[in-house]
Amino acid sequence: MTKTEAINKMIQTAKAEVGYLEKHSNSSLDNKTANAGDNNYTKYWRDIKPSYQGQPWCAAFVSWVLMRAFGQAAAEKMLKHWPYVYVPTLAANFTNYANPQVGDIVMFKHGGIFTHTGIVTGVNGDYFTTVEGNTSGGSTIIANGGGVCSKGYYNSNLPGTKFARLDWSIVAGQAPSGASTVADIPISMGANGLTITGNNLNVRREPGGQIVGQLNKGDRIGCDKRRWIGGTCWFHYADGWVSGDYLNGWIYEAGKWWYITAGYKYPKSAWKQIGGAWYYFDANGWMMTGWIEWKKNWYYMKSSGAMAADELVRTGGKVYYVDKSGKMCYTDKTGALL
Repeated sequence: MTKTEAINKMIQTAKAEVGYLEKHSNSSLDNKTANAGDNNYTKYWRDIKPSYQGQPWCAAFVSWVLMRAFGQAAAEKMLKHWPYVYVPTLAANFTNYANPQVGDIVMFKHGGIFTHTGIVTGVNGDYFTTVEGNTSGGSTIIANGGGVCSKGYYNSNLPGTKFARLDWSIVAGQAPSGASTVADIPISMGANGLTITGNNLNVRREPGGQIVGQLNKGDRIGCDKRRWIGGTCWFHYADGWVSGDYLNGWIYEAGKWWYITAGYKYPKSAWKQIGGAWYYFDANGWMMTGWIEWKKNWYYMKSSGAMAADELVRTGGKVYYVDKSGKMCYTDKTGALL
């Protein structure tokens, strides 16, 4: 991964969050707009430092984006502390540049102190654009708003505002020979393998190494291992290695199943419909089986992981009925029919 690729990955991760609204309570944290409120509850604190939930979160958003793009270990090195909570702390750790570059962390100053932060996504002369958390729309600095927004400013109108420049060598240009930063992780596939989600995807002899072929959208491959190099997870199949950012499908690992989607994303604490069936994934992304409780209702996930619906479920020596939506229908205090 080059420096430019690393910066673009961070920016795309940030832009994907635009429109997220902070929550009224510690509920619906993964939904962009549900349970909107002004109490500073977000998925960013949940994933970064849950004990800080309910606190202002502009710096938490920056931490989360870097962690999501490159992993926590790399994010800690890039920010020089963890988590990023207080803007003056970042300012003390970095050279404070007067003019922005794409990929910088902006540190807005108000009343003589740094009070707000975000990620620089574009620069055109004196004008620069950002993605910020805990802000609101418009061209003014909003240090405690209600969501994630794309914004733009003229630097000359912001006296005292500075820019921290990350060390991109931490995630860019690593292991050019293909040497692994961690051990290979054995994996296997579902019957359909993994589907390629983009055109002209390079196949490499080693992760980040020589290009030996290409794959196109809709092609399928069966992989036997994966390997992290810097902030990218690479997947190996018969012809070489491909980036996990362009894969979709089921993966069997460490005795459990998980589901990868484009951008190296996977559902966590969430339902996902796959091939016409509904599946539920735990907080770590593993597919669940057996009974699960969700929003005060019980659902049964078969051994395949697919949710039972409009059928009898026989388990634990008892019989239960689940309706068309998958909810267990109660006939007594246990829900059992027999």
